[in-house]
Amino acid sequence: MKLSAEIQAAHFASSQQQATLHTGILHVGGVDKHMCFTTISASKEKSPPAIWTHLSPVLDYVKTHHPSVSLVHFFSDGPCTQNRQKGNFYMFSTELFKKGFKKGTWSFFEASHGKGAPDGVGGVLKRTADRLVGEGKDIQNAKQLYDCLLNAQTSIQLFYIDEEAVGKAVQKMPKQLPVVPSTMSLHQMITLKPGKIIYRDVSCLCSTKQILECTCHNTQRFEFDVQPFLYATTECDVEPFLSDTTEDQQAQKTTEINWESKDIIGQWCVIKYDDEMYPGTIIEVNETHAKVTCMHKIGKNRFFWPKREDTLWYLFDDVLRIIPQPTPVTGRHVEINKDIWAEIANN
Repeated sequence: MKLSAEIQAAHFASSQQQATLHTGILHVGGVDKHMCFTTISASKEKSPPAIWTHLSPVLDYVKTHHPSVSLVHFFSDGPCTQNRQKGNFYMFSTELFKKGFKKGTWSFFEASHGKGAPDGVGGVLKRTADRLVGEGKDIQNAKQLYDCLLNAQTSIQLFYIDEEAVGKAVQKMPKQLPVVPSTMSLHQMITLKPGKIIYRDVSCLCSTKQILECTCHNTQRFEFDVQPFLYATTECDVEPFLSDTTEDQQAQKTTEINWESKDIIGQWCVIKYDDEMYPGTIIEVNETHAKVTCMHKIGKNRFFWPKREDTLWYLFDDVLRIIPQPTPVTGRHVEINKDIWAEIANN
């Protein structure tokens, strides 16, 4: 925030307030004119609950002004702390239905390809606010910023998001959510029913023809545990929430690593690196990666600790499975349980 006249101490003060801008552009099929929008909040929270709190008035606007819209396409960049992570996947597959939409897609741009035009929306507002300060207006908090920009009568649709609303959304967010496999490599997800998503490595243009259940580009399915009747708008909308996973998918779920478990730290695992397999211990976990200290290989199923510690972050997909601690075969070398090794090697 800035004042039209301030002493040097105020200019460099670390206690100055800030505002968060969530910018975007809305295109509606059959409507020639697009709408640039920005939500403004004093909250600096940028997690999925905050993102969907910022999106809420925009989606309400769509439902009010374009009630026939039932499908929403999202396009965004893919930071793993905000958009491309399990929290956003969960809210994408639930919040849309709460708003009355029937289906949606979310496509992530490739790295370094940014948000493009929405960045320009934020730039217009920042330059407008800077001009207003230069004309003598003081902007000391997010609400004043919103009011000043509203009075400036820009062509951008503005919404104000109360800081308390963001805080409540963060508190309501489930604390434990399963990790969607291949999170860091997926570029498109689709939801057709509450809690269910279809995802793939490459965005498919079939979605432009509203063919949303195609199997292009190694399509995968994932399911969150939600109650669909909570999202039904009429009695006829309620349908049984039956699992359509195959036996192979069910078997895969039983062997998946529970990354949410508090006991995961310190466990032995096998990681895959350059098509080779190595045992190691998990020392830290974040949303998408595990930090593993690995042994080195000297032969078939023969490993040893290197003189220099070999610790790296690995994608969850590169951690093949949890194993018992390898057993010594010499004074320095160890081996993975022979049955486990044979099973991993065959796969």
